[in-house]
Amino acid sequence: MRKPLLIAGLGARRAEDAAAIRTFCESRNVPAMVTYKAKGVVPDDDPHFAGVFTNGAIERPIVEQADLLIGVGLDPVELLPRPW
Repeated sequence: MRKPLLIAGLGARRAEDAAAIRTFCESRNVPAMVTYKAKGVVPDDDPHFAGVFTNGAIERPIVEQADLLIGVGLDPVELLPRPW
C-alpha cells in the first residue's frame, strides 16, 4: 500500500466515526474523499481532504492514482451508477 485513498460515506457521519477517520488519515498521511451525504466527516479545510466522491469524471485522476481504496460507510445509492 503506497497510495491509499479513503472514501467516507453516509454511514460514517457519527461523530466518533468521523474522529476515527480523521485520526487514521492523519496518522498514516492518507487522503480522504467524502460523498455528498458525508460532507463534514472530513472538513474541507483538513489537509487530508481530497474532495467529494461521486464516482464521476472529475475525481477520476485521484482515484486512478490510488493503489488501495478504503471505503468507510459507503452506500451504493450515494454514487453515480457507472462502472468503477
